[in-house]
Amino acid sequence: MANAIERVLSESVLDKTMRLFWARGYAQIPIEEIVAITGFNRAAIYNRFGGKRGLFLAMLERYRDQVTARLLDPLRAHEEGIEAIKTFFQRVSESPELTRQSLGCMLVATASDQGNLDAPASTLVTDYLEELTTLMRAALDDARQQGRLDAAVDVEASADFLAGNVLGLMTLSRWPVPQSAFQNQVREILRYLNHLKKGT
Repeated sequence: MANAIERVLSESVLDKTMRLFWARGYAQIPIEEIVAITGFNRAAIYNRFGGKRGLFLAMLERYRDQVTARLLDPLRAHEEGIEAIKTFFQRVSESPELTRQSLGCMLVATASDQGNLDAPASTLVTDYLEELTTLMRAALDDARQQGRLDAAVDVEASADFLAGNVLGLMTLSRWPVPQSAFQNQVREILRYLNHLKKGT
C-alpha cells in the first residue's frame, strides 16, 4: 500500500491527474479511467484522498497553486499598475494550455459546472474570482497613486470589467473557435488598458 501511495504523490502522476480533470471536468471521468491513465490503484486513491471527489479537490488546489499562481504573479507584484495588468493578459495570450490545447481555466470550468460544485470546490472558485478582481483593483489603484491613471476612470467598474473579460477569455479558449478570435479579444483588452492611461 505504501508503494501505491508514493505513486499517487509522484509529480508526474499528479500532473497527469490534474490535466485529466482540467481537460474533462469532474463528472466526465469515471474512477476506472483515472486509475487506467494515472497508473495507481483505486485503493490508493481512497486511502490518500478519500475518493474521486477528494482527488478532484486536491487537483483543483494544485491547479490554483501552480498554474493560476504563475499567471497572477505580475498582478501580485503591486508595482507596475496598468503595465502589470497588461503583462497578465499577455501571459494569458501566450499560455499553451489556452492557445493550443484549448483547456481554458480549470477553476472557471469548475464554476460553470454548477451540478458538481460542492462547498469546498465552490470556495476555491469563489476565492479565485475575488482575488482576481481585488488584484485588478489594486493595480488600478497603484496606477492612480503613480499619477498614470486618467481621472475619469472608475476603478471599481474597470476592475469588474477586466475580471469579467478574464472569465470570457478562459471560456472562449475551450470552444472550437479560430485562434484569431481569442487573440483579437486580448488585443482589444490591451487597447482598452491603454485608454485608461492618463493623457491618452
